[in-house]
Amino acid sequence: TTICHQCNGWNGWNGNGYSRSSSEENSCHNYNNQCLTEFFCVRKEDPIIPSAGYKTYKSDCWMQPSVQISPTDAVQIESGGCYNVTDASIPPKQWKYCFCANKDYCNTDSRLLISPLIGILIL
Repeated sequence: TTICHQCNGWNGWNGNGYSRSSSEENSCHNYNNQCLTEFFCVRKEDPIIPSAGYKTYKSDCWMQPSVQISPTDAVQIESGGCYNVTDASIPPKQWKYCFCANKDYCNTDSRLLISPLIGILIL
């Protein structure tokens, strides 16, 4: 069983997981937001639009061995693999799904772990 982060977040222009206003905390900073899986942890990234300067993501548990990457295609998931997932809308919307199962909280944004550590080291 793997423990996965289960939260909604964003990152981009300032790299620390805060919104543009910098007053709303990213729920992914709370490690109590978790779920358990026998398959994979997943991180679903929505690039929004390039000019936005940030992207949103959802970290969660994935409860099956495959992912539907388009309305007509499914693939078997490999740990460490990322897949472009497209829906059936016109124009189609695309997300990036990254899967892991190699350690607990493997779907955490590594930048969220580094920011608090830098603050501690400075003190």
